Amino acid sequence: MKKFLFTFSICLCLISGNVFAQKHKNLLINKITSEIISKNIVSAASWKPFPCAGQWNQIPDSVKKIYIKDAEALLDKKWQSVPATTFLEYSQNGKHSVNPYLSAISDGLSTLIMAELFENKGRFMNAMVDAIWTACEMSFWGNASSPLFTSEYPFNLPDINNGKLQIVELRGGEIGAAISWAHYFFKDKFDTMSPIINKRMKEEIDRRIITPCLNRTDFFWMGYDGRRVNNWNPWVNSNWLICTLIMENDVLRRNKSIEKIIESTNFFLNGYGDDGGCDEGPNYWSHAPGSLFDILQLLNSASNGKISLFNEDIIKNMGKYLSKMYIGKDRYVNFADAVSKVTPCPGLVYNYGKAIQDSMMMKYGSYLLKKNHGYLEAPINRVLWGLSSYNDILKIAPEEPLIQDTWSPNVEVMTARQQAGSTKGFYIAAKGGHNGESHNHNDVGHFMLFYDGNPILVDAGVGVYSEAVFGPKRYELWTMQSAFHNLPTINGVMQHEGKEFSAKNVKYSTNTKVVNFSMDIAGAYPENASVKTWNRKMNFNKLSQVISIEEEYELDKFIQPTELNYLAYINPKIDEKKGIISFEVDSQTVISMAYDTKQLTPTVEIRRIKDSKLKAAWGEKLYRIKLKINNTRLKDKIKVVFKKI
Repeated sequence: MKKFLFTFSICLCLISGNVFAQKHKNLLINKITSEIISKNIVSAASWKPFPCAGQWNQIPDSVKKIYIKDAEALLDKKWQSVPATTFLEYSQNGKHSVNPYLSAISDGLSTLIMAELFENKGRFMNAMVDAIWTACEMSFWGNASSPLFTSEYPFNLPDINNGKLQIVELRGGEIGAAISWAHYFFKDKFDTMSPIINKRMKEEIDRRIITPCLNRTDFFWMGYDGRRVNNWNPWVNSNWLICTLIMENDVLRRNKSIEKIIESTNFFLNGYGDDGGCDEGPNYWSHAPGSLFDILQLLNSASNGKISLFNEDIIKNMGKYLSKMYIGKDRYVNFADAVSKVTPCPGLVYNYGKAIQDSMMMKYGSYLLKKNHGYLEAPINRVLWGLSSYNDILKIAPEEPLIQDTWSPNVEVMTARQQAGSTKGFYIAAKGGHNGESHNHNDVGHFMLFYDGNPILVDAGVGVYSEAVFGPKRYELWTMQSAFHNLPTINGVMQHEGKEFSAKNVKYSTNTKVVNFSMDIAGAYPENASVKTWNRKMNFNKLSQVISIEEEYELDKFIQPTELNYLAYINPKIDEKKGIISFEVDSQTVISMAYDTKQLTPTVEIRRIKDSKLKAAWGEKLYRIKLKINNTRLKDKIKVVFKKI
């Protein structure tokens, strides 16, 4: 199977610290109590969520053949543990070189499981056992860059004699879940090969996942230390839950683990506003709200439907966030570290939509499945749930979620398009917020602009994750700086990181004709910017198809010329006499950006892209437009206007 999507690199930033009203405060621990768990969760032996091998008759042969072909390539694979020198690379030069070894195990094992489920001839059992045995022999199920490994326990190599090293993080959870599903489906076949196989599997899952998670509260992702948690929390908790439901036979330990999973995940849910907005971005939706849904789906199944929170508004809103951020043509609103092009798991999107009775998500799941030619590529748990709903997904008419206007007040993000259900015309997305958000870039007041689904002014996003991305020099990277977002550099000073650097007086309104979004972004700049107020007002007139961005500001003093920055995907053409910057979207569509030639002087610089992740999103280069303010006034108004020529 191809490399599973949404298996993202480690992220150390934390959930937004916005203060917001929460009707759902402590929802999980109030709704799923220890009494409810002990009364309704069935035993491991009784839980049968999926068909046995050879009984997946609802899946077309054409789809089965894809999985089988991918698994055949693994029949003679020599599985590798992580070499010591590879582990050392992170401490020596910041390289994330361990992850491919770990992903090869979890992804490869998942591929082999699906192929054997479909074929049911025992052909993939040897390769499966070799993958499992290699995992069991590994010193550590985790990355060298794990914050648990590098910060709390600063070793540059795993020390198997140090009890503190028995820590649980993202990759360990994924490997544990894949091994657990292998045990669920094939434990009888494993026993015919050797009774030691199941014994070793259960011992390693208990030693590496269940016992440390049950006994400890010091893993940062759990939330017990008071720090706000991010996608790590539901991501690890969902895999811990899979291990518990399948591998833990002791009823008291099983229930205690589930109770703690709920308690820990409750910290994550409490970090969200009632609008369900995910400040980690749409690509993290899969392992933030998506992993929360995994947990709720597993509990619903293991309780025969008795445990269900799918009618709760916060659960619905967290699911719908994905649709709200969809631009079109596989692109999403990608503020902060989010990725512009995302392909969510079709089964996850459909099943989440079905659970919360959202037809738009269900239709989008169908669209994604058909776009992927009926192939589900995701972690094993989601492949299983997606395939179990396969025929239902295909029955739903496919449709993209092209919502006209959205507003998420807790994360202060708005989107607006020319017309609902279509990518035609203008699309704008903008944000307020603060510069201490999860995966933060210094981007308060930033916006992006599309036309007919094509990018014009963009957010570059983030490059390949490295030590620099999450280290003390993060904001020395150009992708993190406000000067490379669609924002002013005031008196030569960029925005500063930190929760206290935020937007004020954020206002949003919309009707069938006009969308207005405004805020004062002066507070996002440090004191040496010498700015009293900087009111950015965005107006989108849907009838005239005109977007205007007005800057009204007051400085304490003039130090040096202020510049308005715009990051463009399309090569801008400047007509200085007319005061127009034009963008040729295609041979028949040109968008103009008009400015006052007396107030502003334009220049363009090329930002060549070498990073592979950025190159995949934008190609070889982006263009930074700088409009220099010509005067030295302390108070002024400036406007730029976008329209189709």
